Amino acid sequence: RQAEVIAEVYKRLVVDVFWEGQRFLSTGAFSNVLQERQAKFSEIIQKFSDFSLFVDTHRIYLPDKICLLLDKFVADIRTTVVDVGVWETIQFPSEETQRKWLDAIMKAFRAFETDIPAARRALETEFRAVLGEPSNMLHGYPARDETSFPA
Repeated sequence: RQAEVIAEVYKRLVVDVFWEGQRFLSTGAFSNVLQERQAKFSEIIQKFSDFSLFVDTHRIYLPDKICLLLDKFVADIRTTVVDVGVWETIQFPSEETQRKWLDAIMKAFRAFETDIPAARRALETEFRAVLGEPSNMLHGYPARDETSFPA
C-alpha cells in the first residue's frame, strides 16, 4: 500500500502542483480578462488544496521526513503562486501594484527554475529510498561519482 500511496502522491505532486503551478504562471496569470485570471487562480488554489488534503489523509503511509518535505514543497509553490495571483486580481492596478505584480512573477519564475526543482529532487530521492532503491542509483542506473573524475 505504501508504494501505491507514494506513486499517487508523486503523480499529483508533479501534475497537479508542479506543472499546474507553472502553467498558471505562464498562461493564467496573463489573461486580459480579470474574471478569467480570477477563475484560473481559484482553480489552481483548489488543486493545491486537493493535493494537501490527499497528503494529509495518507500521511500514515509516509515517513515523517517525506511529510515535512511535502509540506515545505507545497508551501513554497503555494506562496509563489498566491503572490502572483493576489497582485493580478486587482482590477485597476496602480503603477506600484503593477511593479509588485511583475516582481512576484519574476520571483515565481526563479523559484520554478531553482528552489522548487531542488525540493522536488529531494522528494524523489526520499521516495526512491523508501521504495528500496540504493542512494547511489539515479533513474535505475548507478550514479556517477563526481569525485572520481579529474577536474
